[in-house]
Amino acid sequence: MAIFIGYHGTTRDKCRNIFKCKRFYPSRGDKHWLGDGVYFYLESFFAYRWCVLNCKNKMTSRLNAQCIIDRYSIIEVDINVEERRIFNIDGIEHKSILMETYEEIKNLAEMSSKFKNVEMVEGVVLNYLFSILHYDKDFDIILATFPVDLFLYKNIKMRHAISEMQICVRNGSVINNMREFDFSTEVDKYNHLWGNVYLESDPKKNWYFPKFWA
Repeated sequence: MAIFIGYHGTTRDKCRNIFKCKRFYPSRGDKHWLGDGVYFYLESFFAYRWCVLNCKNKMTSRLNAQCIIDRYSIIEVDINVEERRIFNIDGIEHKSILMETYEEIKNLAEMSSKFKNVEMVEGVVLNYLFSILHYDKDFDIILATFPVDLFLYKNIKMRHAISEMQICVRNGSVINNMREFDFSTEVDKYNHLWGNVYLESDPKKNWYFPKFWA
């Protein structure tokens, strides 16, 4: 049995509803990176960063830490799953299945529009595997690392960039022990980490780097 601690960023209103209903509502659609499911980060920092980016998208003024604390929540959960039921696309075997399926379906007429309408095709392929080929019978979660563009690190000659480890839960029964994670005491630490690992060569720096907040 594998046990993960997952962190899910959401608005305060949605957080209250999740606890009231005692369940998460899956994201649905091919535009989501890993397809349909409930998404969790394995490090709380990235759930915080998700909150920051979503908060900025809804604001017309400059960001500040208090508006994020007031508007957003992070939910912490235990994810208990048998190792054989983890579809791990960081591993070579399941990555091979993903790529082989992509090659098999990319020229199908009914799939062509789906591939054109998304920024990343993993969601299309994974939804096909789980919904059409019924991989949901054998796997409960998808485990994957979202890589950051290495181009941003070329000036310091580092091959290793930031890796966001994510879980997409397809079977909600593996989610246990929901609790709210108080990130308000961690904001200064998170912003310090942000400044160290996200390089200012990133063209988006002026709106999401904490050093530029109000």
